[in-house]
Amino acid sequence: MGRYIAETGVLLLLWLLLLTQITAIPAAEPLFYTGAAGFWLVYFSLPLWKRKSFAVSLMTTFYAGVHVLFFQEEGLTGFLLYPALLFLGASEMGRDRWVLPVLTGAGLVPVMFLNDGSQGAALVYLLSLCSLGFALYLWTREKAVNLHMQEKTAEALRQYRQMKRQLFDQDTEVRQEERVRIARDIHDAVGHQLTSLVMQLEMMERSTADADLEKPIREAKQSARSALNDTREAVRQFRSEELPGGMNAVLYLLRKLERESHMTVHLETREGILSAPLTNEQNVLIYRFIQEGMTNAMRHARTREVWIMLSLLAGREVHMKMENRLHERTAETEGSGLLGLRERFQALEGSFRSEAGTAAFIIEGKFPLKKEELQ
Repeated sequence: MGRYIAETGVLLLLWLLLLTQITAIPAAEPLFYTGAAGFWLVYFSLPLWKRKSFAVSLMTTFYAGVHVLFFQEEGLTGFLLYPALLFLGASEMGRDRWVLPVLTGAGLVPVMFLNDGSQGAALVYLLSLCSLGFALYLWTREKAVNLHMQEKTAEALRQYRQMKRQLFDQDTEVRQEERVRIARDIHDAVGHQLTSLVMQLEMMERSTADADLEKPIREAKQSARSALNDTREAVRQFRSEELPGGMNAVLYLLRKLERESHMTVHLETREGILSAPLTNEQNVLIYRFIQEGMTNAMRHARTREVWIMLSLLAGREVHMKMENRLHERTAETEGSGLLGLRERFQALEGSFRSEAGTAAFIIEGKFPLKKEELQ
């Protein structure tokens, strides 16, 4: 409302300035009153217009007629209203709304020095300014259209990425559920049969009196138990090792842990790591590294923040580091989780270290890319 009052005040002031300097207006001159009435009629109906630029153009047309017919002898004063109209038309352009009035004001400079007071010269200057204003209008309109298209494109891209993440999460959940189902079926079917076989062999071992059969039965029982243990271990690995592919596994895990444990994760991925040609075993190692580090952070961290860095050194060696603040210094003994990580790194010809300082716990690991992966 304050802006509308200010604009109205500026326009009234300019009109009053012109009226005080005009020599004479015939009382019966209809063109002056028609032009002025049309100007103010359009202005006061401006809030009702869908395209304000058209309304301002119509106001400019009304004033241009009055200017040429009655104000052309007033010199520069008669042109002062044009920058105000251009500013009014560009008021919805944000930071660029000053472009139109400033350039148009610059166009008035030659009028100040070259206007000879003739009607022809005033008309030439007026048409020049109108041409400049129209060109600037087309430029600003094109810029507004481009800005609108950029916003629509950015919104569409955001929705696409969101939908892609949702589809990825759904696909991961379906895959994991299917693996759990298969693992359960294997455990129930094969595991049950092997357990039944072990029990039958034990009954045979206890009930037989033939010494020659005891040894084969005992060996068969041990083989059945070994097969049962191997089956259970395979099922456990089958359930746990299936992960989303590539670096998506890391992002999926971090989103899940942030959501469930309210941790704040600062992830830094340096150049090359996101496109590194990693095998499934290497992807699993990165996943387990972050999973174990997040588990330790949730148990022992002083704050709910974790810093993770992943990089590719010289394009040949994957380097990962994870750090979190501690409540107090802890003993530098590695639990089963960290020992398992060390074994995984060693299996890939890499190295692993863990460090419990006075204020932070750090785990760090490296492993090289294989030659066939670099080709």
